[in-house]
Amino acid sequence: MTEAKFILSKKVLNEQVKKLEDLGLKISYSYKTNNIIGQILQDSNVDFSIHAKEEIDEIKDKSKIWFFLQAENENEILEILKKGITHFVVDNEVDLERILEIISKEKIKINLSLRMKFQEHRV
Repeated sequence: MTEAKFILSKKVLNEQVKKLEDLGLKISYSYKTNNIIGQILQDSNVDFSIHAKEEIDEIKDKSKIWFFLQAENENEILEILKKGITHFVVDNEVDLERILEIISKEKIKINLSLRMKFQEHRV
């Protein structure tokens, strides 16, 4: 059985990124989707959505990383912050409370994006 392969054109990739930028969009590429494409995009204006701590070191410019918190403990979050990550995405109240507690103790400023559904109960 042969191995599946695909051909990637850097030129076409950069043209597609330019089309999105021309629309005024800010692009964040999910690094776990294909890190080969992620490596090519490192010299562009594209940000990176990162879900695993192990991927952080693969991105040269840490200011381009949006780290999606997924039940990291306090020490793991502090380690991520020490690597220079200042952009975070949370999608649950536990992670939100944990990151807010840490940044208030450490007096750190971050950019935070919320992807949450809040339940509202009215009487």
